[in-house]
Amino acid sequence: MISWRARKVDSDKLLLKKCSEGDPAALDKFAGSSYVNEVLQTVRIELQNDYDSVTVDRIATICVVHIYSLWQDLPSLLSSLRRRIRKAAMAFAVEWRRRDLE
Repeated sequence: MISWRARKVDSDKLLLKKCSEGDPAALDKFAGSSYVNEVLQTVRIELQNDYDSVTVDRIATICVVHIYSLWQDLPSLLSSLRRRIRKAAMAFAVEWRRRDLE
């Protein structure tokens, strides 16, 4: 029997996969679930002292697309999609800054 959590992980994977394919309904659902805001807030907090606000918002947009590409790996039985998105956005922002320093 498949647990509720396993079904949720499959549902989250499908949402991210459809977003990565540009599905309008999935993109609306992702934005409507405040996942985009989660990415924006996380990236802004991490990079606000290093870049101007326009650049930070552009980096956050790139990060959202990156998160869509993680559809196979990001959803987890152990933590919520929101938490995983926040961690992925933080890692993305830190890596962005590190690469910018090279």
